[in-house]
Amino acid sequence: MSIVKKGITVKRNSHLARLACIWMRSEAVALVWGRTIHLYGTEPGRLLENQKWLAHELVHINQCEVRGVTGFVCSYLWEWIKHGYYNNRYEVEAREISNHLDRASIFEKYNFEIK
Repeated sequence: MSIVKKGITVKRNSHLARLACIWMRSEAVALVWGRTIHLYGTEPGRLLENQKWLAHELVHINQCEVRGVTGFVCSYLWEWIKHGYYNNRYEVEAREISNHLDRASIFEKYNFEIK
């Protein structure tokens, strides 16, 4: 049986992530849109070296795949409005799952392309 690796793009200095930095009043942000992790204020190497953070973002990619990009983004924003960033159900789920994932297997399942 062959394993098909999923391709993930990591985009540095993303304008989308920059807007999120401004909105969140943060110096660095990672956010998911489809199969791309958008970064601003940090380098891809820091994300890829931090397996817990990377696992967290991969949970968001899975959430995006399950709900579709538009469905996920709309639902995520609605959750944020109702419950705030930290208590948003998608963030809660990403924290819980990323704490229990076999993070060593992440690199076996995914290919990462830096842009």
